[in-house]
Amino acid sequence: MSGPGRRQGGDRHDAVQAIARQLLEERLDELTSRALEQLEAEEAAYASADWDPVQKREGMRRTLELALTRLAGGPVPRTVSRATEDVGRERAEQAFPLTALMHSFQLDLRTLWE
Repeated sequence: MSGPGRRQGGDRHDAVQAIARQLLEERLDELTSRALEQLEAEEAAYASADWDPVQKREGMRRTLELALTRLAGGPVPRTVSRATEDVGRERAEQAFPLTALMHSFQLDLRTLWE
């Protein structure tokens, strides 16, 4: 399909990919911090969880990196390719509420959107 509508959609797609690449390269740590702050402010189960803060941050960082990499259209690094599965499995092993886990993934996406 060609025509003006197709190119406009292509331009938007290219812009989303460029923004995702820039966020991935320049602001991933900032986004991770922001997402963690929001998560702990909005989700009591996470705020009260007694986990290693480094491990909590790394899980959040990996899921954000995975989302941004997919949006950027690049190859997904092996280190993050299973990020959501790994975090989900860890939370299940910790008997963590599924609703809290789903909320954390929603906050990841909301953080990226904002």
